[in-house]
Amino acid sequence: MYLGKEGYVQAIDTEAIGMSSLYLGGGRTKKGEAINPEVGIQILKKHGDYVKCDEAVAYIFADAGSNTERAMEAISTAYVLSETKPALLKHFYGYYDEDGYHELSKN
Repeated sequence: MYLGKEGYVQAIDTEAIGMSSLYLGGGRTKKGEAINPEVGIQILKKHGDYVKCDEAVAYIFADAGSNTERAMEAISTAYVLSETKPALLKHFYGYYDEDGYHELSKN
């Protein structure tokens, strides 16, 4: 999956990525619907990565019954690119243990 533009990955709409998996048949909207284990998405470019016009941001694994065009559209709109490299995201803000919540330093 190519975006046809370049820049740093500023953000990725993870809900749109999840919906693209649903469009491929890798999810369900109602209990009891079948899930196709042979379809899916492999994310290649993550937050802060630089994307060139000719670089793939994701691989899409689909079959004949998949709505591939809709999945590609969702992935394309999920990526927000910018000219400047974004600040690193903080992964952990705190933790819980037997003494309660402990906030990590804001460094």
